[in-house]
Amino acid sequence: MDDKKVKTRFTIQFSRYDPSHLQVAEILNRQAMRGKAQYIVNAVMYFESHNESDTKMTSSIDKSYIESIVDKMLRDREKKGAGITPDAAPLKQETIGANGLIAVASTLEMFRNR
Repeated sequence: MDDKKVKTRFTIQFSRYDPSHLQVAEILNRQAMRGKAQYIVNAVMYFESHNESDTKMTSSIDKSYIESIVDKMLRDREKKGAGITPDAAPLKQETIGANGLIAVASTLEMFRNR
């Protein structure tokens, strides 16, 4: 992090496929023009001072939904590679979109790294 030019400048892009990201984006967009940074500072300081754990942050995630998506992705991958039974429905890209698939993959990677 020492190679960062301006240590107090950040760029954040929220996922348009994650409902909690959309909700946070809406909250931040309601803040005054120069109020977003202070709002984030207040939230982070509150979070840090109350010793919230990472597990509490992820408790609102619907794990069964994620598992079903991952299961479909794995079946789709198997279908492209090795043989698979015809009753296994592949994950259609229209369901969550290409960016949604990327988001699921990065989320799974985050869980693996915990």
